[in-house]
Amino acid sequence: DMSTTRKHVTSSVSGRKSRFHLSAIFCLSIILAVGVALPFPATGLEPDSLDEGLYRYNTVTGDEHTFFIWEKKHLGDLVKITVHDHTNSRVMENTCQENGETVSWLVKDPEREIRAERDTSALRVYGNDRGKVIDVSYAIDGRNWFQPMSFSLTGFLFSDEKRVSFWTIRQDTLELLTIVAVKEGVETVEINGANIPAFKVEVRLEGFLSAFWHGTYWYRRENGQFLKYRAVNGPPG
Repeated sequence: DMSTTRKHVTSSVSGRKSRFHLSAIFCLSIILAVGVALPFPATGLEPDSLDEGLYRYNTVTGDEHTFFIWEKKHLGDLVKITVHDHTNSRVMENTCQENGETVSWLVKDPEREIRAERDTSALRVYGNDRGKVIDVSYAIDGRNWFQPMSFSLTGFLFSDEKRVSFWTIRQDTLELLTIVAVKEGVETVEINGANIPAFKVEVRLEGFLSAFWHGTYWYRRENGQFLKYRAVNGPPG
């Protein structure tokens, strides 16, 4: 999802579900900024009970406070997760299967437009990066490609598995990484003054690199809605 190299990054949801179209995204931001309650009421225990819509997440990086907009939309049997930064100048589009596996990825800002697609045993990354043509294929094994961890780990949350290893692309360097996610149980997190039971998941780089970066995600227990993220350094993808 949103990557940064600054220290002490925290993101949490602060708005309610909205049916606004993307053309009204700045109007949505203003409405949510004045303090609207929870994202939405819990509707079930299955991950597909998470409604479509736009959600606002506040981000704290040191002394800097900003936000991003997260959207979920169904495309037939697929799910599209779109993330806009607070200026609406950077957009990340993730097309995934319902179980979270990423099918394609696009990151676009004024300086670049990069796409990635999976072809069984290879992950192709291509596009234009600051005037430089990029076209590289990474050989990969049968593990899933999870790009938007805000959504892609949902299937894992409701499975019997305690840990999962997967591929992801680091957004800023386009480096291919392997990540391990481990369930840390359920705990209560405070969002907008309300205490919400949430799955806690720790993610780390795999192998000896695990000492260099890790982060923690919280997802609403009832339906897997991404609630909060915290790390000493920004996420790798």
